[in-house]
Amino acid sequence: MNQPIKSGDKCRVIRGMARHLSPNVGLEVTVGPQMGEHSKFGRVVRITGEKLQQLHPESGEFIVTGWADIPMAWLEKATPPTPPARMQARHREVTL
Repeated sequence: MNQPIKSGDKCRVIRGMARHLSPNVGLEVTVGPQMGEHSKFGRVVRITGEKLQQLHPESGEFIVTGWADIPMAWLEKATPPTPPARMQARHREVTL
């Protein structure tokens, strides 16, 4: 069973306000605190990531901010990379 997304988890952005045109889709981010509830999208959390962008309200252009508040429904938990087989075998030897 998959654990729910929580603060500190690494996730991938799978949707944005501009849908598939959003520059944040596909980025790996870190989930921060819950910021509130949205009537349509549900729970909203703050995410951080090096290349995260937001739409500037006056210019209408995307600007890099390093953070964004988005619905959790737009996130997918990132799967941790599987270590190479050699590292796994070595780890078993050390822990036995």
